[in-house]
Amino acid sequence: RLVANRRPNTHVPLPMKFAYQFSALCGSVYRQGNLLFTPDGNSVLSPVGNRVSVFDLVNNKSYTLPCENHKNISRIALSPDGTLLISVDEDGRALLINFPRRALLYKFNFKQSVHDLKFSPDGRFFAVTSGKQVHVWSTPGRSRVFAPLALHRRYTGHYDSVTSIDWSHDSKFFVTGSRDNTCRIFSLDPIPGFVPVTLTAHRDRIISVFFVQDSMDIYSVSRDGSLLHWHNNIQEVEMDIADVKTKNNAQRKRLRALQKEQETAAALQEQELGDKSKAADSRGENGSDDDSDDSDDDDEKEEEDQDGDVSEEDDDDDSGDDDAEGADQEQQAKSRRSARHSATTDGDAAKRRPASSSKKTDTGMVRVKTYKWWLDKSDKHYFLQNHAKVVCATLHRRSNVLVVGFNSGVFGLYEMPEFNNIHTLSISQKRITAVSVNATGEWLAFGCAKLGQLLVWEWQSETYVMKQQGHYFDMNVLAYSPDGLNIVTGGDDAKVKLWNTTTGFCYVTFSEHTGGITGVAFTQSGLAVLSSSVDGTVRAYDLTRYRNFRTFTGPHPVQFSCLAVDSSGEIVCAGSQDSYDIFVWSMQSGHLLEVLTGHTAPVSALSFSPGRALLASSSWDHSIRFWDVFESKMGSDPLGHDTDTVALAYRPDGHELCVSTLDGQLSLWDVTTSRLIGTIDGRRDLAAGRLESDRVSAKNSAAGKCFTSLCYTADGNCLLAGGPTRFVCIYELTQRVLLKRFCISNNFSFDGLLQKLNSKNMTEAGPASLVDDDSASEVEDRIDTSLPGVRKGDYSSRTTAIEIRTKSVQFSPTGRAWAAATTEGLLVFSLDDSFMFDPLDLDIELTPDSIRATLKKREFVKAIVMAVRLSETELIHECIESVPASDIELIAQNLPVVHLEKVLSFVAVQLDTSRHLEFYLLWCQHLFNAHGRHIKTHTTQYSSCLHSLLKSATRQRDAVTRMSSDNRFMLQFLLEQMPLCAQEESMGAVEEVEEEK
Repeated sequence: RLVANRRPNTHVPLPMKFAYQFSALCGSVYRQGNLLFTPDGNSVLSPVGNRVSVFDLVNNKSYTLPCENHKNISRIALSPDGTLLISVDEDGRALLINFPRRALLYKFNFKQSVHDLKFSPDGRFFAVTSGKQVHVWSTPGRSRVFAPLALHRRYTGHYDSVTSIDWSHDSKFFVTGSRDNTCRIFSLDPIPGFVPVTLTAHRDRIISVFFVQDSMDIYSVSRDGSLLHWHNNIQEVEMDIADVKTKNNAQRKRLRALQKEQETAAALQEQELGDKSKAADSRGENGSDDDSDDSDDDDEKEEEDQDGDVSEEDDDDDSGDDDAEGADQEQQAKSRRSARHSATTDGDAAKRRPASSSKKTDTGMVRVKTYKWWLDKSDKHYFLQNHAKVVCATLHRRSNVLVVGFNSGVFGLYEMPEFNNIHTLSISQKRITAVSVNATGEWLAFGCAKLGQLLVWEWQSETYVMKQQGHYFDMNVLAYSPDGLNIVTGGDDAKVKLWNTTTGFCYVTFSEHTGGITGVAFTQSGLAVLSSSVDGTVRAYDLTRYRNFRTFTGPHPVQFSCLAVDSSGEIVCAGSQDSYDIFVWSMQSGHLLEVLTGHTAPVSALSFSPGRALLASSSWDHSIRFWDVFESKMGSDPLGHDTDTVALAYRPDGHELCVSTLDGQLSLWDVTTSRLIGTIDGRRDLAAGRLESDRVSAKNSAAGKCFTSLCYTADGNCLLAGGPTRFVCIYELTQRVLLKRFCISNNFSFDGLLQKLNSKNMTEAGPASLVDDDSASEVEDRIDTSLPGVRKGDYSSRTTAIEIRTKSVQFSPTGRAWAAATTEGLLVFSLDDSFMFDPLDLDIELTPDSIRATLKKREFVKAIVMAVRLSETELIHECIESVPASDIELIAQNLPVVHLEKVLSFVAVQLDTSRHLEFYLLWCQHLFNAHGRHIKTHTTQYSSCLHSLLKSATRQRDAVTRMSSDNRFMLQFLLEQMPLCAQEESMGAVEEVEEEK
């Protein structure tokens, strides 16, 4: 065999076509943590691993934020204005994200696991649980300060971990629930006379606590299914300052300051009342006829005199009244100054007193508010869900509706405070781990971590708004559709799912298989999908009716390990891992055509040549074999290797074959001559990590040192390779060098990311990460009832971290994206920027005058964008038709993609109604030339305007064709009439000559 030299150590610049960026996470919709609705109630935020996915329920789209936490996200919180998003992972590491811009602002660490996190209603603070304490932080970005993220205050008092937080409507109080079965009410800032209150009546740990809308009443829900309604009463009483409870000197100082303020206000009020009585007496001596016995009349006239009003009887002597009124005002001003001076001197004297006499000053009366919470017997309610435990709960404050999720998969809606059961429904087979309600109270979002399920339910009409579920076991294989708009995936959960690359949603799931999926493929027409499974069947699905129309089986039970379909879609092949044979079926008849034998070990991969029906197969017997399917014979001699062959891929022209072996080598073979062109050593490029249970280092470990999936680019110059690590590599095959290595995940909740382990994490029981913490300390959390009849389960079972792996990679047919089936889910890396930001959305004044002024400056792109944003048809018409025909191409190239759909819709309408036919046809031509690729990849989004354009263009074509035909026939008629007219003219001339004669 010809062994190629080692790859040269030369630097190859990275082409721009390989500058792929993370675009979407499609294969998973929910992992753990809480769910949130945006303030407008149209989108749901769901934590997926260490990322946050956003599902737009109105526009039927989804996207994933590019920011990654260190581990799986356990809690997220969104500010009331929807600007700031905080995501916290399992270890307490948090990210501060600008949600509208999808930009990471800051990283910080709470240093403990966080059970709950909520912003205050005014957005000035957010509260975080930190073990037995609650920390309140100032919201950054509210003002320009040196340290924007500052700790406001720590609150203590619980004897176990705090599990829930809720704020009052005025953001002055918050209530907490804990595992110590109690609730405590704290004030954000110290309030004179208020001491944190403890509410104790529950017999199990608190799940959620809520304040009632515009009230201080509290609802508390515990895990045992009890709901308590705590009533509140606020009274303002006058107490001796010595009897008011204070905790420290600062509160005592605030209390004394409050007392002085109240005394000063009372002194000023008494002085004003005395001045009013003196003024009334003086007016009585001057002959006033007011009735002093009537108290109501006296109060009204005193207010009128204070405002400077003059009675009718005093109009005779204006000068005397003016002098008396001026004297009264001067006397009132002197009395106010003397009162303030006395209060100030009292305060200065108090400051000058020695410390020994300070205790004597804590006397006197002060008015304070007293807060009291109590519980009646009628305010204790129980859900009575057949011994089911409460897992999550939320309250919609406007409608006062409580939503509760149970570990039996049932949720209930209850109208408070009457505790009327509105709705109860079972939506899952496993426990509901998260629940949320939107701003209007119509949509409910539920998350099931066990199944990876996310549901949005409209309870009034009892319909699903969204129902999504990813593969809750490993995702094994994937394949792109011929047009690149859809992706099919198969997993160990025996399900085949189809995902839309534009929306990110799964729109169909096939569950006919009973074993793990090992291979999927589209037919060349894109109308059918095939899948192979270890259950011994190959199934074909119709994508028009979404049904299983063919099932292929072998003559005896086998387990299929790989699948291949020829370019015509007529031949289906599958390799087995127990009988070592290759089975060939006919797609039309479903009959078994041939069984190809020759391999002596399990078949690992199959692939058809793009140009002909030449099948290549790889096996663990260290060989690659070629088969002529139509002649049922081996095409050429086997290609031998030193180790097991794991994967293979044909180049798009069919002349080259790349094979991956177990030792990490990539072998390039010439198919025509069966000659080895070269090899690539990829063991170091994979950079496999060390597992927590490994006893040897990653460098000396043989695991994870080979590529398990290969795919050529469309031009055949580069190769995409992925293996059981977190890296995906792109190689340049001419020089056999690594162009770029993509990291699919930085989630350290998975095992195998670190090259070296830290010895301080080793304990007597093994690695600290493999020892279960208190999150699964409850008995029902450890019980495994997956088998029928199992009730107790294995109490000694422990959870283990999932190993990070890349099982399948494939390029999109357009070459603009590639996808990877990983432990994290279905990751899509694309060259297209999915987030389109319009800089004109910032601070431009949008008025018709400003648009026309911009148009006069010949800034056509800016004027068109402003007119589109204003949505004024007349202004858009004026801006579009102001563009010279010679500048249309340049304007179309610079038009932002954000406004392309509206411009195309407008052009479609004008093309149907306007007389400037050529002008708008030029707009269509240049818009398609400039943005055709974007329109093709987002066909669903532009389907309506494309149909309108097609309809208008077809109508105009028919009209022009009819007009041209009529004109052609008219011209032919006129041309045929010309000789007759000439003959008639000649005959008339002859007749005139004869008449003259």
